[in-house]
Amino acid sequence: ADDANELAADPDMIRLRSGKLLASGLQDKHSYHQTIKVYDPDNTPRWAAAGTLIAEPSIIQKGPALLQLPSGRVLIFLAAGTQIDVYFSDDDGANWEPYSYRALDTPVGAADIRQIKAGYSSGEVVLLVQFDDGSPNCAQFASDDLGGRFTEVEGDWAAQTAESPEAINIVEVEGAFLVV
Repeated sequence: ADDANELAADPDMIRLRSGKLLASGLQDKHSYHQTIKVYDPDNTPRWAAAGTLIAEPSIIQKGPALLQLPSGRVLIFLAAGTQIDVYFSDDDGANWEPYSYRALDTPVGAADIRQIKAGYSSGEVVLLVQFDDGSPNCAQFASDDLGGRFTEVEGDWAAQTAESPEAINIVEVEGAFLVV
């Protein structure tokens, strides 16, 4: 983040099918618009603004998630209170449109969403939402409609595991998800 205009968050980065990298995590300090960056090894400068996402409502994001579907469509998942809003881009992050508002069937346990992670495998999208309800916690959701609506799988990891997740991630292993 630069000193005067940008807020930093936990970034997320994906490799697009084109070979470029797409990153989220920077916001304008005043409008909270998301700056999406692209890394293209064939261009100078290599890192450049791909586009700007103007979410509704525009609020501080601590850790949005990016995901590219097999069709090439890119999704970004943004916190909206205790819910998640989803936006899409069909041009590698240059332009963004709403995909699904309030996509979770069950809101997460607290409005302090810290980080979101998304993964795709075999027609399903899995979403991890880390939040703070007095201590770090996490909820897991699954979607069988490519990220439009999500059904809660686990809403309170801390209660189920007796652990408070400090960091979350999703790894695809042989067509399945590994949540770490």
